[in-house]
This record gives sequence, C-alpha cells and structure tokens, in this order.
Amino acid sequence: MVSLNVYKDRLKELSAGRQHLTSVVSAECLLILDQRLHLFDRLWAEVRRQVLQRHALVQGRLGRWSDFDEQYYQLTDAIAKCESAVEDNSGATIEDLIVSLQTVS
Repeated sequence: MVSLNVYKDRLKELSAGRQHLTSVVSAECLLILDQRLHLFDRLWAEVRRQVLQRHALVQGRLGRWSDFDEQYYQLTDAIAKCESAVEDNSGATIEDLIVSLQTVS
C-alpha cells in the first residue's frame, strides 16, 4: 500500500514543519493546526478501516467463487464420465449414472 507510506511521510513532514513554526506562529493557530491534524488522522484511520473491510469482503467473495468453480469442474467431469459410459454401452444403467452424479453434487 504505497499510499499509506506516502501518508506517513507527509505526516512526518507536517510534524517537522509544525515544530519549526512554533517559534513563528501564535498558539491559537497551532491549536487549530493540531485539531486539523487530529481530525485528518482520524479520517485517514476510518478510510483505511473501510478499505480493509472492503478487501475482506472481496476476498470472501473470491473464496466462494473458487468453491463454485471447483464444484463446477467436478460436476462437468462426472457428466463427461457418464456420457462416456453411455457411449461405450458397457451396461451402465440410468440409475447407476444418477447415483454417480448425486455423489459428486
């Protein structure tokens, strides 16, 4: 997360600039600056929390998609085997084919 590192670097620069300005700027202005820095930090923490929450949600959905994908391949493989058994006419009954499909799904 490059943007997080940029944020931390920018915050360090602002803190260094604040110390330099302490001798030049009034205490009231510094108080306002402190309040804004605090609000900015809280806002950034909330944005980061929401991004992490969204990331977890997307990862969960991708995991479910992977499960579906695996089941899809198992089912198509079982259907291909059934087709092959029917084509070979090796005495496979419809009941046997249905049972084999039910075990896969």
